[in-house]
Amino acid sequence: ERTAVLEASNAHLERANLELKTANDRYQDLALKDPLTGLANRRAFQESGLKELNRSRRYGRELSLVLFDMDDLKRLNDEYGHPVGDEAIRRVGRVLAAASRAADLAARLGGDEFALILPETDLQEALALAQRCIEVLAAENLVPESDKPVCIGVSVGATRCADADISFEEVYARADRALYRAKNSGKGRAVVEQPH
Repeated sequence: ERTAVLEASNAHLERANLELKTANDRYQDLALKDPLTGLANRRAFQESGLKELNRSRRYGRELSLVLFDMDDLKRLNDEYGHPVGDEAIRRVGRVLAAASRAADLAARLGGDEFALILPETDLQEALALAQRCIEVLAAENLVPESDKPVCIGVSVGATRCADADISFEEVYARADRALYRAKNSGKGRAVVEQPH
């Protein structure tokens, strides 16, 4: 009888532990994932960026960062409604996820800004990947019933990690400056900023 009670107690504890682990995994996902796209969120991006910068510097490996900013999301929301805008955001997320390898990190940083952290990737390879993403998104028609295609435009800023980079914020700031130049030079294009 005592053995049966102990076995029942152990089974109950195992179930409770499994439920706790499931809840912890769910909360971890909520803390590190963007709910609309399923991509990593800004927090996960910053954590991964620091980790990859340290790895790149330690082993002398390439590391590239590519920032994507959707062109004219506000106009899209105003003309076709927020559900179409949300679908555009989800499609950007899907394209970036599909373009990523297992070692890469695709993230939605907020609003209409996305990023790819690309370990073991030089700047030319990163730029080629960014250009493919621009082309795939430009070919997507969000509103098939519209008289004219409603495509997704993105502007891109890219850079690479350098030995002189002390923090991931330096790498991010360089990519952000490149993105700003892309947005101001006609959108729908990729601009690179090399480290000094």
